[in-house]
Amino acid sequence: MTIFMYIQRRFESDFETHVLQMDGDSTCIKVIVENIDLSPKQLYTILMDDDYMRLTDDNIAEWKIVKKIDEHNDISYYAAKSPIPLIAPRDFLNLRSYGQIGENEYIIFMRATEDKDYPEREGYVRATVHVLGYYIVSSNGKTTLY
Repeated sequence: MTIFMYIQRRFESDFETHVLQMDGDSTCIKVIVENIDLSPKQLYTILMDDDYMRLTDDNIAEWKIVKKIDEHNDISYYAAKSPIPLIAPRDFLNLRSYGQIGENEYIIFMRATEDKDYPEREGYVRATVHVLGYYIVSSNGKTTLY
C-alpha cells in the first residue's frame, strides 16, 4: 500500500491521479490527495516519520537516514523488495530537503545522490529518483497533498 492509498483510506479523502508523459524515456506522475482531515503540520510530520513509512509500505526492506546535513537536509537510504517475480529489488540513496515554507505550507523534495559510504547494496539495483516531492497546503480548512 502506498502512502497515498493509506491516507485515502484512513482519512476518507478524495484521491485523484494524473499521469503526464514527459518524453519517450520517462514518466511524470502527479498525485493529488484532497480534503485530508489533518492539519498541514500533522501530515508533514507523518510523511517525515521514518517508522510510519515502514508501516505504510509493504515493500520496504530497509529505510534509514544515513546522514544529517543540516536542519532541512539529509540523505536517506531505502531498499525495496520487488513486488513482481523476475524483477530485481531496488535500493535508493536520496538527498531529501524539507521544511515549512509559509503559513500552513510544507515541502519535502528528494532526488538521487551518491555517497562513497553507501554504495549499491549487493543483490539490488540502484534506482535513480530524478525528482520526487510533496507540497502540503491548507485551503478552505482542508489539507491537500500534491
